[in-house]
Amino acid sequence: FLQRMPAKTGLFLGLTGARFNGRDAALLNLADYSLPQQQYADLLERLRTTAWQTDAPANHVLLSQTLKHFDAPDSLPESQIMPHWQTIHGLINSGNLNQVATTLTNTHWHDDWLQQAADTFAQGSPTSAALTWTLFERLAHASLAQCLYTELIVSLNCCALPDFREGVRALLVDKDKQPQWCRRLEQIDDDWLTRHFRSPFPAQQHPFQHWPEQAALPQT
Repeated sequence: FLQRMPAKTGLFLGLTGARFNGRDAALLNLADYSLPQQQYADLLERLRTTAWQTDAPANHVLLSQTLKHFDAPDSLPESQIMPHWQTIHGLINSGNLNQVATTLTNTHWHDDWLQQAADTFAQGSPTSAALTWTLFERLAHASLAQCLYTELIVSLNCCALPDFREGVRALLVDKDKQPQWCRRLEQIDDDWLTRHFRSPFPAQQHPFQHWPEQAALPQT
């Protein structure tokens, strides 16, 4: 879903964990409609009394019309991302991950939202940042099935390698918030990244192996 966000904002959010609000969700193709909380019960009643049809396309139209009736975009807060659109675009398109990281961490951002994003990136696992960057590139044209197939492999390998355990220790166990990551960003090479993409499952035993769409993925 990060791929569907315009101007690589999804990659920025994946790297930094920056927070965004409801208006941003609409701008970033994550939401189609917004609803004031006090109208939720009215929406449910409208859905209950709608004369649903027997074919899916007709029901899709009916659902869209119903949601549009309650849509209240003017009630949403001001976007957090739009004021930083050009900055994000320039940053993410400034080169490779190392160049992006240098700009993020060496710039004194005169903006609380950007500074918090930069601080979160600096404190996070360099391996996670490199994997986010790599997955964004590798899966640019992948189907949902291919994404899930690949991300299951990467997730299991992350659990088996040191940084996940160290992050849990630093945040949840000892709570010292001083993680000692196994590699700095400049130490991460292709061999280390490739290790995360090697399937830990025996041949032909990946849980999603029967999905025909995953056959287009390179087997690593």
